[in-house]
Amino acid sequence: MLTILPLLLILSLFIVVAGLGFIDQRKKRSLTALPPLSFMVPCYNDADSVGQTIDSIYAVCGTSAQVIVIDDCSTDGSREKLKALAKQYGFKLILNPANMGKSKTLNTHFPLTENRIVVFVDADVIVNRQSLTDALARLQHPEMGAVSCPYRAANTGFIPLMQTIEYNMLTFVQGAYNVFSAIALWGGFIAVKREAFLDAGKFSVNAITEDMDLAFKLNQKGWQVNQSFCPIRTYVPDTISKWFRQKIRWSSGGFQCFINYYNVWLKNPLHLLFVFSFCLLFIFSTLNLFKNIFRFDDMINYFIYLNRSESIWLSLQLTSMLFGTSVLKDLILRVSLSLFSLPFVLPLVSTIKQMPICLLVIPFSIFYVPLFSMVSMVGVINFLHRRRFLKASARAW
Repeated sequence: MLTILPLLLILSLFIVVAGLGFIDQRKKRSLTALPPLSFMVPCYNDADSVGQTIDSIYAVCGTSAQVIVIDDCSTDGSREKLKALAKQYGFKLILNPANMGKSKTLNTHFPLTENRIVVFVDADVIVNRQSLTDALARLQHPEMGAVSCPYRAANTGFIPLMQTIEYNMLTFVQGAYNVFSAIALWGGFIAVKREAFLDAGKFSVNAITEDMDLAFKLNQKGWQVNQSFCPIRTYVPDTISKWFRQKIRWSSGGFQCFINYYNVWLKNPLHLLFVFSFCLLFIFSTLNLFKNIFRFDDMINYFIYLNRSESIWLSLQLTSMLFGTSVLKDLILRVSLSLFSLPFVLPLVSTIKQMPICLLVIPFSIFYVPLFSMVSMVGVINFLHRRRFLKASARAW
């Protein structure tokens, strides 16, 4: 019963979330032409990727868009690269005299933007026409304040691949909110209406995750927020240490928002309920799996003891009678949970030959989700420790 009930809960939430996402994607949206756009690209030690970012903006928009790039005192050669790119494309390049951080940098230079729609693009993001078009089409709704696009890893490797599956899961959940209003934005790519951004008070300098904080503030002010289902490519952490730091910041910032704007998410707790239930079930499932692995030694010893006086076949039968129910129960749970993760892996499969990629549900469900969940708990503790230092004007990161 303890196994069936959590599975039924997740299945019910899964169906609701999938249904809401399907309703949103069925809505017809069109964009005849790109409106006047202002791009703001903050850069800090992104010499390896900022060139691709700027190239992608001009490849999609041509020279019609206003592009502002701000270097926040990089130490890796970004400034020299940006100066060369500025000569090539003619965009406005600003060199901060001192490191200000992303939020303060964008807030300070926002008055330089000339158009009603401003697109914030991180210097490790590769813009594509489909994502930009979908975001702008959604922004045509008069009450829509901001739209963001989810991530897909641009770099390769096992860790980036696991993160892409994670991002697909978050897209699945956050996209369901579009029917009402999303409570999260992906900071790497945000298209926002000028008046909405100003109405929300710009980015909060003391927000650990300024993108999610902006989404909550827009909701408070009565603006709608959407998430596109069209991903943009970005460079994600490719080492355990970088991944750990990012997850700590994301979970700390998410918890900060849930505390500061509880009146927003309480109106629609689907996001928190689904993610919390999903991760909690995976944690307990993995702990149960390791418990059974440790019991495997008992199974072997029991079989050896029986086989001293009984036949191999009878010894196997008696061993399976004693341990079989527990093993079968765990196997059913593992297969069921892996199936819940399958929709997050399928977007990576484009041909029949790539179907073996679906096997990634095994490491994702057994190892990645429990690890991700436990690190997120550490992030919550980290925020509670730092909270007293995060005054209104204090820089969070």
